[in-house]
Amino acid sequence: MGESTVGQAVEVFVMGGGIRSLPGVVLHRDDAVVRLRVEGLVEGASVFFQGEEPGPWIWGRVVAAEGDGVAVQVLGHHRPDRREFARAWGPVHVRYQVVSEEGYELASRRWLEKGDGLARRWIQPDLFMNFSGSGLRFQGAEGIAAGDRVLVGVRVPGDEREHRLTAAVIRASDDAEHATALHFLQASEGAIMALVMFAERIQEQALDELGDLD
Repeated sequence: MGESTVGQAVEVFVMGGGIRSLPGVVLHRDDAVVRLRVEGLVEGASVFFQGEEPGPWIWGRVVAAEGDGVAVQVLGHHRPDRREFARAWGPVHVRYQVVSEEGYELASRRWLEKGDGLARRWIQPDLFMNFSGSGLRFQGAEGIAAGDRVLVGVRVPGDEREHRLTAAVIRASDDAEHATALHFLQASEGAIMALVMFAERIQEQALDELGDLD
């Protein structure tokens, strides 16, 4: 983060039982700690935000909270592509269940906090799909329609954990020309970052392969 980031407005994403975002302002920064003016954060919260555009995403943990400010211990950085989140095409293990609108709040909380689904049957789309930290696009629309709310389980190569998310179905299509699209609404801690890291890994590998052709 450069000097220009002090005083900059940022969107702070809070991880936990459900991901949410809060408006903030950078008050101070160094390599180890970033101080933010932001309301609604408590000590121990895990957060990530982009210090400057274009620039790395920063993630860390709130180590002190007082008044309208918090101190965030910097735990790592991730370089973005030109999008808010890097998007890639690759192998992602996904399963989902549809939740009724009236039952969404309770079902999402149980899923995110305890890993409890609504039923034993889960639908698994094809392994290869387009994905990012904001959503998924895949072929097929078994059991879903535009406007549905779904519980989503995701596993990426190299990480045996199943990450839990909820999503809105933006488009449901069995047409090979138009993929089904899910937009994430909430996520368990580490879920978004796992997808971001995997997408950026695929992009870096693709760039390396292109470089080898020169």
